[in-house]
Amino acid sequence: MSPTPYRSVRSLLLASVAFAGLPSASVLASVELERVTQREDTQEVLDRANQLLIEGQLVRARAMLLALQDSPISATLSDQQSDQLWALLAKANTMFQRADRVDMSLQKAQLALSTDNIVEAKRQANIVIESSRSDSDQIDAANAVLDLCEARQNDAMGKIDGAINRVREAFNAGDYAQSKLLITRIGQLGLELNETQQDTLDVLRGKLTSIEKSQGNLGNYNPAMGMLAPESGMSSDWLTGSTQDGARTGSYLGNQPEEPTQAEPIDIELVEEEPQVDLLDAARRFEAQSLLGQANLAFEERRFNEALTLYTNIVTNFNAYVSANDLELARERRAEAQIQLGVQGGPEDDILGDTVRDDSLLLQRSQAAFENYMDQSRQALSEGDTDTARTLVAQADLTIKRARDVMAESAFENYQDRVAEMIAQINSTEEQQRIAEREAERERLAEETAQFAENRRRERDEKIIANLERVHALQQELKYEEALEVVESILFLDPSNPAGLLLKDIIQDTLIYRENLGYQRDKGLSYARQSLDNQEAMVATDSIIGYPDDWPSISFRRGDILEYAESEANRAVIAKMDNTKMPVEFNDNAFEDVVGFIGSTTGIDIDVDWESLADIGVDPDTPVALKLNSVTINVLLDRVLAKVSDPTLPAGWAVQDGILTIASEEVLRLNTVLETYDIRDLIFVVPDFDNAPEFDLANAIQQSGRGGGGGGGGGSSPFSGGTQDPQDITSREDRVDAIITLIQDNVDPEGWRENGGDTSSITELNGNFIITSTPKNHRAIIGLLNKLRQQRAVQINVETRFLSVDQNFFEQIGFDLDVYFNADSTEYQLARVIDPSLLPSDYFDSSGALLDNVSGGGNFPIDTDGDGVADTIGPITQPVLGPGFNGGILPDGTILGDDSWSIIRAAQNSFGLTEFLANSSSFAGDILNLNPALGVTGRFLDDIQVDFLVEATQADSRSVILTAPRLTFTNGQRAFIAVTNQTSFISDLTPVAGSGAGAFDPVVTPISDGVVIDVQGVASADRRYVTLTIRTAQSTVTFDPENNVTVSGAAGGGGTAGGDSSVFSAPIQRPEVIGTQLSTTVTIPDQGTILLGGQRFIEEVEVESGVPVLSKIPILSRFFSNRIDAKSEKTLLILLKPTILIQNEEEELNFPGLLDQLGR
Repeated sequence: MSPTPYRSVRSLLLASVAFAGLPSASVLASVELERVTQREDTQEVLDRANQLLIEGQLVRARAMLLALQDSPISATLSDQQSDQLWALLAKANTMFQRADRVDMSLQKAQLALSTDNIVEAKRQANIVIESSRSDSDQIDAANAVLDLCEARQNDAMGKIDGAINRVREAFNAGDYAQSKLLITRIGQLGLELNETQQDTLDVLRGKLTSIEKSQGNLGNYNPAMGMLAPESGMSSDWLTGSTQDGARTGSYLGNQPEEPTQAEPIDIELVEEEPQVDLLDAARRFEAQSLLGQANLAFEERRFNEALTLYTNIVTNFNAYVSANDLELARERRAEAQIQLGVQGGPEDDILGDTVRDDSLLLQRSQAAFENYMDQSRQALSEGDTDTARTLVAQADLTIKRARDVMAESAFENYQDRVAEMIAQINSTEEQQRIAEREAERERLAEETAQFAENRRRERDEKIIANLERVHALQQELKYEEALEVVESILFLDPSNPAGLLLKDIIQDTLIYRENLGYQRDKGLSYARQSLDNQEAMVATDSIIGYPDDWPSISFRRGDILEYAESEANRAVIAKMDNTKMPVEFNDNAFEDVVGFIGSTTGIDIDVDWESLADIGVDPDTPVALKLNSVTINVLLDRVLAKVSDPTLPAGWAVQDGILTIASEEVLRLNTVLETYDIRDLIFVVPDFDNAPEFDLANAIQQSGRGGGGGGGGGSSPFSGGTQDPQDITSREDRVDAIITLIQDNVDPEGWRENGGDTSSITELNGNFIITSTPKNHRAIIGLLNKLRQQRAVQINVETRFLSVDQNFFEQIGFDLDVYFNADSTEYQLARVIDPSLLPSDYFDSSGALLDNVSGGGNFPIDTDGDGVADTIGPITQPVLGPGFNGGILPDGTILGDDSWSIIRAAQNSFGLTEFLANSSSFAGDILNLNPALGVTGRFLDDIQVDFLVEATQADSRSVILTAPRLTFTNGQRAFIAVTNQTSFISDLTPVAGSGAGAFDPVVTPISDGVVIDVQGVASADRRYVTLTIRTAQSTVTFDPENNVTVSGAAGGGGTAGGDSSVFSAPIQRPEVIGTQLSTTVTIPDQGTILLGGQRFIEEVEVESGVPVLSKIPILSRFFSNRIDAKSEKTLLILLKPTILIQNEEEELNFPGLLDQLGR
């Protein structure tokens, strides 16, 4: 059964209280929730409506009164309540007509919102907002209504599918009235439905229309009932069907309590109340109460004509439908109105006349009431209130129909025509209003559209201006990419914006320039970084093995080695067994008890396969006698199992799924795992390099002879030769077989299929072993391979130092004095007249013998042909006459006699003697070939000539030459390093002769010098010592042209015709090779240093020369002696320092803790 559009009185009461703004908790507290009499509930509704009128809530009050009037309950009202109802309705209508239209629209919007008529609520709210007479408070309230409407619609959208389903369910159940009601209310929500939802409602609406055409009206939704829900419509209970009549708790228009109290919900039901009275009688009572209310209002407002007409109508026609008190009141006020108007009246004696008068009076009253209703209807119509006008016309029609029996048919039809005409006017007015509203709506939409466009344009311009400012700011910040994005947004708003187009071109050009500039900068930076890399490469490393800075991250990226790995649970158990030690003493304890003891002591879960152990003769009671002081758990288990089982049928243990399993070996062997092992690093060959170059001149000449000569000769590379003889290197297959044999001989030998077992198998593929075996065997294989890798992971670095230290000292102090006597002799004085540059020392040669002819150091004009004219310039040579024959006359006339003595020379040569003797020292010879540190030379000339020379030199030199080649090689390998300089020389000449000429074809031979270290070493088992076999050599090759040998030859000449021969020659070079060579085997501690060999050369030279006797006289000896002291000391040391390089140690030194993190 579909809900009726009527409400119970209690629902109306709750609605009135809710519209007053009271919280629902207050309603629950103020309203008697127990069953009360209907009259008392109705009186509360009337009182509440009166209170709303006083508070100015006209729309809500009027809605309550109309709802009560339309309810069948109105027929059961008392006379006093009926009078009060009509009086309140009349008052409400009058106040409504005089009230502010804006305020009424606002109240209508709020009332429509409370009934979920969102469309009407929005329309009334927009009227308030668009009205020029609205104040700010009214506009704010209207906006609040719009916000609530929006929230309501958003809330309803999430439940609309459920509501549509309810419509469909009601329709399918045959409850067409409910289905129509729900469709109407969904339409009032004004939701934007999707195509599917709209199609569903359209189909159902069409079906309902067809049903109405065939069955009649299904009922209409009465807004006077629905709009009285005690909240604003924000709840969507009716959408989900959670309430029966739409009544709800709480109000969005009232003040909600911060923490609503929990109250017992009120059951408000829509009831189909059957009226207890005749409908016509109820209608007449309704009309009587309405007339009484209008009459009372007219009387109170002193509209006595209207009041007299209404009171007369009530007394005459409706006296049976009003209470005695109301009838008495009507009569009293009619009489008072007559007094006020001066109208006389009294009782009539004639019954027929009374009847006629009564009919006439009824007609008059009906006509007056009709005219009154029509006037009010026209008034309401003129004010645009078509609803009120239509109601009043209906009342006028009802009034005239009651008097149809006392009027002519033509008059009645006339009244009916007037009613029809009035209804037509109302319909026309409504149509005009609708047209006007549509036009107004169109104009409003046009205005809003224009305003929206203007706002959009203004907003666009504001955004463009703001974006332009943003672009300028970004340009100043050099954020051109972001600036270009902002420019793109400007052009999106206005594609033809000139500023945006210009800025786009500018910024794009700037970006291209900056990109090019960036490339140039990157190019410069790349060159700079490359230069830095070169500089870094020139920095000598301070460590033998250098790890990259990101080595830890590289290690973590590489991951684990692809080989067998136990599960985490198994690793934990195995680690506990390997690390836990305990003393044990078993004195014939049962095997089962021993196993239990081990499990309880270690906390390891143990699973014993007694069935398999029984097959090999081991039972739980097998005694165990064993005493050990401190052993690991795995060793203990091995010893215990060896005690209880037969060696031919052994028992064993394994860790599976974190559980220690004890069973027979036969059963344990059934659990096999296939794993892959990479062994390419183990089969990689480390060759021995035994072809180090030799620094041997004879060998070089011999190689030259083998290489051929002539035409430039032959030669060879200093690094010629091969590596280890390929015949000495085992094949790859042999190396793989050796590792397989090693594994099969040391890990479970009986279990391999190659050895007759059925547990394990091994296959090699591309340097990988594919092994199927038990986990225990896999652990043993991993251990074995790791030990092999540990041996391969050892390297040795050898640093050899050739240390050459030279210390030299030289000191020379000497005085050389030459004296020439008889410098005033006649011979010398006469000779100086001709050659003034002549000195006494010019009379002696370098050996001290007297000369026959002397000449000075000057050049003079000379007449060589005797014509008296000088024709050349040169020294003048004069003969030496000697004593007794050299007298003569000076230009001044002085006569000089013959000399008795010639000029006498007393000269020293101690400098020459000393330097000659000291040249035996190379360092002294080098110093003597240079100028002295101090040299003083002087000459004195008077009657004697004195020449003196003083020299003093001291030199001290010290040089250290270190040659330190380094070499790193694998443990046990032979390797070498050679730092050589190859030079070619002419070692031989091959003559080539022709018929008239000849030449030599040189044989060019290369020879190398430098340093070579040829070493083979092995680290001791404890990695503390290194045993090395060292072959090292150092050589220097020099060429001295004086050592060259010149070979001559001749061609042509001889024969019958004769002729001269052609002689030709060429040099053969003889290089000088200085070398040091050492071969030895030594044992050295790791990172220790050993002196392999060396040489020390000391040379001391002390030379002193001088004049006998005089050189021994103190003080005077310094003038007649020379002294040279020279000392040379050369030391050559050959040192060697080995360093053992273990990969794990080096990695731990560079990155402490990394191996632990890697789990290795």
